[in-house]
Amino acid sequence: MPRPERELDPDTGAVPMFAAELRKLRQQAGNPTYRDLAVDAHYSPATLAAAASGRKLPTLAVTLAYARACGGDEREWEARWREVAAPSALTNGSATLPSPYVGLAAFEPADADRFFGREHLVAELVTLLEEHRLVAVVGPSGAGKSSLLRAGLLPALDTRPVVVLTPAADPFRECAVALGPLLRIPAGALRADLAGDPDSLGMAIRQATADQRPDCAFVLVIDQFEEIFTLCHDAEIRSRFIASLLAATREPGGIRVVFAVRADFYGHCARNPDLVTALREAQILVGPMTTDELRAAIIQPAISAGCSVEGALVSRLIGDATGQAGVLPLVSHALRETWFRRRGNALTLAGYEASGGIDSSVANTAEHVFGAFDPTQQRRARNILLRLTALGEATEDTKRRITRDELDTDPDTTIVLYAMAKARLLTLDKTSVEISHEALIRCWPRLREWLAEDREILRIRRQLTDSTRVWESLDRDREALYRGARLAMVPEDITDDLTMSEQAFVAASRAEQNEGEARTRRRARQLRWLIAALATLLVIVTAAGSVVAVQRRDAMHHEQIALSRQLAAEARTLAIKDVAAAIRLSLDAYQAHPTPEARSALLSLASRRSYQAQLPMHHGMLTGVPVSPDGQMLAVVGEPGRITLWDLPSRRSIGDIRGQFGLVTSATFSQDGRRLATATATGELLLWDVHGRSLLWEDADPDGYFFTGLAFSPDGRWLVASTATRARASALRVWDTTRATPVTTLTAGDGHIASVAVSPDGRLIASTGSDGAVTLWDLPTRQRQAVLPGPGDWLNTVAFSPDGQLIATGGRDKVLRLWDVRARRVEAELHAHQAEIGNLRFTEHGARLYSFDTNGVVLGWDVPRRAVVAQFEGGKPEWLSPFAVSPDGRLVVAADSGAGVLLWDRGALPFLGHTAEINGIVFAADGRTLLSAGTDRSLVAWDLESRTPRHVVPDAQTDTPWAAGPALSRDGSLVATVSDRTEVTIWQTTTLQRVATLSGLSSSAGEAVFSPDGYTLAVIDNSTTLVLWDWARQQRRTVPLGDVTPTDIDYSPDGRMLAIGSHRGQVLVLDATTHATTSTLDFRNSPVSTLTFSPDSRSLVTAAHDGAITVWDTGTWSRKTELAGHNGRVRTAAFSPDQRLLAIAGDDETVTLWDTATNTRWATLSGHIRHITSVAWNPKSSTLASGSLDHSITSWTTDTEAATRGLCDTLVHDFVSDHPLPKACR
Repeated sequence: MPRPERELDPDTGAVPMFAAELRKLRQQAGNPTYRDLAVDAHYSPATLAAAASGRKLPTLAVTLAYARACGGDEREWEARWREVAAPSALTNGSATLPSPYVGLAAFEPADADRFFGREHLVAELVTLLEEHRLVAVVGPSGAGKSSLLRAGLLPALDTRPVVVLTPAADPFRECAVALGPLLRIPAGALRADLAGDPDSLGMAIRQATADQRPDCAFVLVIDQFEEIFTLCHDAEIRSRFIASLLAATREPGGIRVVFAVRADFYGHCARNPDLVTALREAQILVGPMTTDELRAAIIQPAISAGCSVEGALVSRLIGDATGQAGVLPLVSHALRETWFRRRGNALTLAGYEASGGIDSSVANTAEHVFGAFDPTQQRRARNILLRLTALGEATEDTKRRITRDELDTDPDTTIVLYAMAKARLLTLDKTSVEISHEALIRCWPRLREWLAEDREILRIRRQLTDSTRVWESLDRDREALYRGARLAMVPEDITDDLTMSEQAFVAASRAEQNEGEARTRRRARQLRWLIAALATLLVIVTAAGSVVAVQRRDAMHHEQIALSRQLAAEARTLAIKDVAAAIRLSLDAYQAHPTPEARSALLSLASRRSYQAQLPMHHGMLTGVPVSPDGQMLAVVGEPGRITLWDLPSRRSIGDIRGQFGLVTSATFSQDGRRLATATATGELLLWDVHGRSLLWEDADPDGYFFTGLAFSPDGRWLVASTATRARASALRVWDTTRATPVTTLTAGDGHIASVAVSPDGRLIASTGSDGAVTLWDLPTRQRQAVLPGPGDWLNTVAFSPDGQLIATGGRDKVLRLWDVRARRVEAELHAHQAEIGNLRFTEHGARLYSFDTNGVVLGWDVPRRAVVAQFEGGKPEWLSPFAVSPDGRLVVAADSGAGVLLWDRGALPFLGHTAEINGIVFAADGRTLLSAGTDRSLVAWDLESRTPRHVVPDAQTDTPWAAGPALSRDGSLVATVSDRTEVTIWQTTTLQRVATLSGLSSSAGEAVFSPDGYTLAVIDNSTTLVLWDWARQQRRTVPLGDVTPTDIDYSPDGRMLAIGSHRGQVLVLDATTHATTSTLDFRNSPVSTLTFSPDSRSLVTAAHDGAITVWDTGTWSRKTELAGHNGRVRTAAFSPDQRLLAIAGDDETVTLWDTATNTRWATLSGHIRHITSVAWNPKSSTLASGSLDHSITSWTTDTEAATRGLCDTLVHDFVSDHPLPKACR
């Protein structure tokens, strides 16, 4: 008699409950014995009994066999099994142990220690590469070609110089980007050389590797070679690129090229006869793994991670995968998913089946990620994946790498990208996005359905993407829009799947066509009317004449308004990248009609611009913009044979220096400004007489060294140059400029020297370079003094402070370092740049240091405080060093590869000095002083004329940041600040002398406001109390506020009312004398963020966190009006002194000015790059100031006539060009 089964308690977990359900199924089938079930299930009785024991979850196969033998529904039981398997398996393995399986992504060189199963193929490929200069790796998608190259071949070539690239849409650009860093040549210039001459690629590689041993031949590895057929649509570029590869393999030096190509594109390669000849005996076919290779690929990564693989799983995987082409990424992905479902340290068959196995794991992962998105995000995911797929023409669809700017930057797109990248479905880097492997295209049914739905629509969308990019590059020129048949091909409902830029392109195309059709219809209609009216024209001519005149005036009026708005929109679009064009458009817009849009553009550009001046485009590459020591002259260098000199104060060119010399790579003025030293990429050193425009002397070395940096000694006698050559190590060479001869060579070692500087006393030389260290030399004795170890990565630039006590360096790790010269150590590491630092300069007094990075960002540092106080953003430079600062720090100069030379003038910049967010700002009563407080714990009194701090209460006097911005007394003589240490301080505004201090407040003290007579300061203290402080008598009174949590407070100017905003959205109005509540205003359900009375006390403006704004009548406490249209939280509001305008600002980074008479938007001022926290009006002028979380304060003019005059002067003085001046300036 069989032994009875042990009892199960379904409440103890999902697995016992599942076993209980299996037993119930067996009972419903008549309770057959397990021996009888085994006949139909084809599993042993012991296996079937274990499945229903509740000790562990059976495999899916056993479960389905059990259910089938008992007459159960297999689909139902598979769903039940997966429901139990997923959560139980996911909790078994350690979440902290990284997976040794890479999933859909290719193995990289760093993964070589877990790349198994291809050892024989790697050895074969290495041998083939030794015998042939060009080798092709051919195989189907998913065979492991990329992994073979990256994790197999590259580690085997670890002693050789290797560059890896994928061709993308422009293979020459990819080559230039890959080789540029080795040659220290900008990618743009190198790309032009490579595309222009097939021999250039081989020459560039030989130049980059000239110092390598002859037996260490360079290897160029090209992955996904099929991209030259799928992404590169220019047949001429494709042909020239293949010719360049073949030419490179014929160069001396043994250059090797190996590329991987999908087998279905092998026929495309065969269309090039020269390529066929080269590959006839030099190709390797990557096929399916053998059983032993698969076993190694499955087991060895787990063993290396200290885990094991269940034997049943190994057998199942080998059975599923053996003999299948293109299955490896599916195996790797299934193993990665199984790893996350392992039991303890064992990968099990149950975990594998829970993942979906080879056939379904990719689809399951994709569906799991896709299902977690909301409907909007799912639409984004569909759009992104379709963009990332290149439609095949007689070939399978392939993945397509795109740049980030082809996608929108909204939060939903970001969420989708990072969720799919986390699941290894997509691969992201800083600039591009791509599908991790084409297995996703093949194996995810949902994506296959999307691609099959309407391939013609997908092709139209792809063409739209390319056309939009062209339209954007032409500054949205209307001539680049779609018309006629091309526009008719675009379906009306396609816009949902387009990016914002593409939607704008389609909308502009349709608008342009509609406008053209409307013009045609109008002309036809007018012609018909004209013919019909001719018979009666003489009778009604008098009456009709007056009607037509009125209609014409109305039409012209509306046309001028539309034109004004259009020009203003174009001005806003160009405000960042082309300031001069934006200014001209804003002036034309306001001249056409003074619309709010035109007024906004005019006033914004008059007060805050992305740069203050622009010198006309310099022909060719810009590599340097040195400024003379007196700050009067600028030299623009780069173009071979030409140096342009500019007078900085007048912004006028004062002549060229011409000669027979190559691309200038470095230039510097002597201390007296009379000489200019330049060095070229071809090894020429030239010393020029600046005023005579003549060459004093030149030197060149037959060994072919080239220069990387130049520096004069303070007395101008010695010229120090850092040099490098491919025949010997880098060195410092010192010239005696009086004799025009080199006097010594200082050998620097094996590293590459990138920059050199001479100390202000002329005794020390500092050099930096590829070793990441600072080397100090004694200039008089020519001896090395010390080597200061640094980050170990390239340091591109070095500079001494004016007192010689500090050295500043910057390089590839994006860190600005300050070194103590005497102590020989790093004193500070400053992290703020997001890109490689290319150059830096101290001002003449050493209080400011400016650094410049390869993204074109200039940061201004307060050296004593070690903090950023200014940031300017220009365009992308082509060189590391095109940047300079005038000695007094007033002008910053940088080169832009597209715009020429840009200048930032401190006199026209925002107020820069705070090292953290601005809390609040107020004007003093004299109108000549602006006070600001920030979270950097400083209170600053600014001189408005010079835009410099007149007085500063530094952070040494206040050890905690301000909790609230400054409050100003009505007469402007006093200002109060509230600190986080529960203290209120009153200061004298003109001298910032401390007048009185109130301490002992709670830790949550907030806003403060003076009473109109200036003797009482009302302070919000904790969440339920108002403190009234008679500061002169040092008396305080508290007013309980009950359950109200106050957020802001303001006295009415007439002294009768005190308004308090609350966190619940209510506003309490108190009698300012009795402090009794006289009114309660139910404003919003959102917290009140700010409130303010009008100067005549007849209105109260309240604003909420959700952006709602209400103006109240203080006589009746009824709502006067609602001001709509603000995005996000409103943080600050202020009436102009004449009460004509109301300024509103907050999280949308703009200041909106409302006309209080009409309650309409008057202008919107833009320029800040973070939330605006405070606005204040100058009591003596029409000037408005705003403080922001971007650390800056902007002074805005609201006088349109003054703005027009200022912008016209700016065009004449700071943006010299051949463009005619706008009509408003004539």
